[in-house]
Amino acid sequence: MQGEGGTLGVIDYLIFIVYVGMVIACGLLARRRERDAEDFYLAGRRVSAFAMGLSVMVTLFNAINFSAFPAEVIGHGLYVLISVPVFLIVAWPVARWIIPFFRKQSGISGYAWLEDRFNSEVRRTAAGLFLLWRMAWMATALYALGRIVGAITGLPPALIMFITVTVSVLYISWGGLLAVIWTDVLQFCVLLGAVVFALVFAVMQFEAGLSGLLEESLSKGLLQPWLPNDPAFWGWDPTMRISFWSGVIGTFVAFFARYGADQMILQRYLSAKSLKAAQQGIWINAWAAAFVLLLLALLGLFAGGLIDDGTGVPPAVLLGRFFSSMPPGFAGLVSAGMLAATMSSLDSGMHACSVTVASDFNRTGGGGGNAGRLQRPVGLIVLMGVLVYLLALPLGYLGGLFEIVNKVINGLGSPLLAMVLVAMWRRGITARGLVAGGICGFLAGALLVVFVTNLALHYYAVVNLLLTIALCLVFSGFDRLRQCYARISSATAISGQVNGES
Repeated sequence: MQGEGGTLGVIDYLIFIVYVGMVIACGLLARRRERDAEDFYLAGRRVSAFAMGLSVMVTLFNAINFSAFPAEVIGHGLYVLISVPVFLIVAWPVARWIIPFFRKQSGISGYAWLEDRFNSEVRRTAAGLFLLWRMAWMATALYALGRIVGAITGLPPALIMFITVTVSVLYISWGGLLAVIWTDVLQFCVLLGAVVFALVFAVMQFEAGLSGLLEESLSKGLLQPWLPNDPAFWGWDPTMRISFWSGVIGTFVAFFARYGADQMILQRYLSAKSLKAAQQGIWINAWAAAFVLLLLALLGLFAGGLIDDGTGVPPAVLLGRFFSSMPPGFAGLVSAGMLAATMSSLDSGMHACSVTVASDFNRTGGGGGNAGRLQRPVGLIVLMGVLVYLLALPLGYLGGLFEIVNKVINGLGSPLLAMVLVAMWRRGITARGLVAGGICGFLAGALLVVFVTNLALHYYAVVNLLLTIALCLVFSGFDRLRQCYARISSATAISGQVNGES
């Protein structure tokens, strides 16, 4: 089948068919092992550390990561590598404090404790921010998949997106979280195989071999800021695209939002068979994510050294040409790898969003969102799939706004993280302050991304976090003053009434 990009051969079609068949089989097998509602929502709370760790890792990967990381290396060098060790840095506080805290909570929702500690409005505000964050993220990931795989294979992007959403909805509806987790493990293997085969293909294409490919990358400046050293990288300039400090601090905040406030990941902690398994799983996730990102950086390095001719062609286009130049089988495997990466994000996102709606906005679920009181939300899952598909379709008409959309999505998790951290701290915090601070922080953060365009990429998450925390504190302060004034007024009125009766 011909298209704008490459051509799908018989082998490529077979790879696609086999992969989709294996994913559907995982859903059917999970359905056979499902015994009750808790199995659907939390995989029976018996998931191993290995499966949980790989599921968390691939849940947060999609076609954007698969293409953006190597394209970033092609366009700007190895600056982006500073984010890789942050996975290991952030895993320590998550394993030490975040996982034990959420493992103590009851129910299936990561936000039910906010109602126990404050009220239902705080819980629903946090759940609402999560839904906005994840729906925008899933739509962007789905659009990126359609555009990239369409360029490689020649298939219409809308068809690729439709197949991806349909298959995801099917196996989520059949097997619940258990199907999501085990298809994530399968998708990790496909993703890893696709990256490795792409690397092997790049080396095979260069006559001088691996050493010659590295020398070519060095001559094109792709090894900066390490070779040669870029002194500005180690500075504090907040407008530099990626610096050491913006990479470490900003990425830490972004990752901490994922692992500390995202319902998709909080479900994984609750699904693990024990606290120790959940803690081990987050470390498995950290090492697996760091390893895959290193491979993707190498892919960008090799692809840039092989195809960058210095004509000013956008990095994403160069990467697309590299993928399209692959022989039959290679292109199909890479496309399946991108499909796997995105499908793992979509299945987790749709499942988590449906769980959030069913538990946090449904009073029949009880204060803690007890799985035993909830029905399988098949209708909600289908609705989520339809909404994501419809949101993804018009993204192709936004043109230059695509980068802004990604910046917004990267920063939208910080207000939710701020609400969680402030609520855990709780000193002097009121329910009204949390609700007002969370909503205003979310809106202010989005506006900041649109109107402040020269800030380092990773600092948007930091600024949004600090801004939302400040707003929560300020609004809580005003609310305490209001409460104090109300008490004084009430006491004065009672005193006046007593004196009048006297």
